[in-house]
Amino acid sequence: MFAPGSNVIFIDKTIFTHILYSATFFIDSRRCTIYQFFPTTHYIEQDKLIKSKGIHYSDYIARKLEISRLHLSAPVLSENDFIQFKSMAQCFKINLSRFVIICPEANSCSQSSDSFWKVVCCFLKANGFSVYVNSTKKRCEQNSLKILSHSELYALATQAKLIIGIRSGLLEILAMTGVPIIAIYNSFPKRGSLDAMKSSDVMTGFTLKKIPDISSQVVEFDSNNMSENDLINAIKEILRI
Repeated sequence: MFAPGSNVIFIDKTIFTHILYSATFFIDSRRCTIYQFFPTTHYIEQDKLIKSKGIHYSDYIARKLEISRLHLSAPVLSENDFIQFKSMAQCFKINLSRFVIICPEANSCSQSSDSFWKVVCCFLKANGFSVYVNSTKKRCEQNSLKILSHSELYALATQAKLIIGIRSGLLEILAMTGVPIIAIYNSFPKRGSLDAMKSSDVMTGFTLKKIPDISSQVVEFDSNNMSENDLINAIKEILRI
């Protein structure tokens, strides 16, 4: 419902299934109920272990599921996914041989300022790179305001020279493309029953580098210990500017 084109997988482990929304939704004329896999108590305990013992979230989930490790799966791409992003690229004059994807949003994290992303976009543009900003609002001149499905964005990402973004589930998916990634870890604000979490704990508990199946070259920054120059220098090194 939230990301058309994403895969849906049925997991027959009802002991872990909890109702997330009691309202009725319709997806392609089918009546659906949305569930979350773990109860809120899982995430409360997970956050405590991240803060106190530096556990990684994927290890904690694997332990809960009684499996050796958590595996991610990339979207299954269709010919239409490639047609869609090529059409968008042509419409917004994105150079597919020299472009960068920016993902400036994450549901759980504190957000970086629009001025921060504008500096990044302007630097890339000044050095001859096109930019696709995957955002729900206008953040800089290069933002096309065109939102792609996960599979369309994944297909686009396979052609990129670099992906820059706030650490999110979306960044996990894009990291499987093998394209270099710069991940920025922001703090978690208080989220209902979940306490706030420092950016350094977020980086420990959710680092992309500890997730199996991720093939990208990953450079990571704690936002509290990163300057704009640090990020620009990392971009220069990866893109050889």
